[in-house]
Amino acid sequence: MGIPRDIGAIFISVLIISFAATSLDTSFRLLRYILVELGNDYKIRLLQNGNVAATVGVLVSLYLVFSTDGGKGIGSGGYVFWPLFGTTNQLLAGLSLLVITVWLKRLGRNYLPTLVPMVFVFAMTLWAMVLNIQTYFAQNKVLLYTIGSAIFVLALWMILEAVNAFRKQHTPPGDHTASL
Repeated sequence: MGIPRDIGAIFISVLIISFAATSLDTSFRLLRYILVELGNDYKIRLLQNGNVAATVGVLVSLYLVFSTDGGKGIGSGGYVFWPLFGTTNQLLAGLSLLVITVWLKRLGRNYLPTLVPMVFVFAMTLWAMVLNIQTYFAQNKVLLYTIGSAIFVLALWMILEAVNAFRKQHTPPGDHTASL
């Protein structure tokens, strides 16, 4: 492209650093927002303050950065949660399909193209989560067992909420014949 190698390297470095900084900033903003919402929903006065919520998020992150996982060195503490990543990633896919399925149903459109893969993704993911939770319990991995169980319960709760929303009668937008 005719750009000197040194200038190109600086340009790429700035892009990578900007991406990392933006991602970090966004994740902490979302974490603060979620903690404030939890504080509001569950009347936890301390977490209702955005500064306190941000501080909690930063302190937990610092703990993970400076803790160790079985003597693997400083900064390896976050890897404790790595076994849960695959399941939570697939649950996110299932929840996305779930939201789209409910939305399509409410619009009065064909929802089968999202319902079928959603059922498959949830069935496989929840089955894998149950097997993982049993393994964590057998290996006395209390943290993974506890968080994995909580994720499992929350996923079931979301599915039940969606089933309730799915069953409710809803008038599609623009359809006013139901009110006559």
